[in-house]
Amino acid sequence: MKRCTLLIGSLFFSSLSLTGILLINYKIANSYVNSTGKTRALFGLVELSYSYKYYFLVTAILSLVLELLFLRKNKIKRIDYLALTLSILAIICILIPLWKVMI
Repeated sequence: MKRCTLLIGSLFFSSLSLTGILLINYKIANSYVNSTGKTRALFGLVELSYSYKYYFLVTAILSLVLELLFLRKNKIKRIDYLALTLSILAIICILIPLWKVMI
């Protein structure tokens, strides 16, 4: 039963971090669209106020660690690939500025 909770925990933390980072990137994109020309020129400074998005990196790394612990103890199945992909995708989405794609 403990092994199954590792997988469920990994899926939960990766989905939590993906949802949070997508919401934050949406707020950043919305702020950029509503800003004027001078603010857009220096938008990197405005983006610093959203630096709390890097806190989700902790949950994404926790998800990756839980999934790797689960993979070490069990055979690999399709749901394991899903959990591993989601946790790696969450880490990538945190490090890449997705709000530029949303404009």
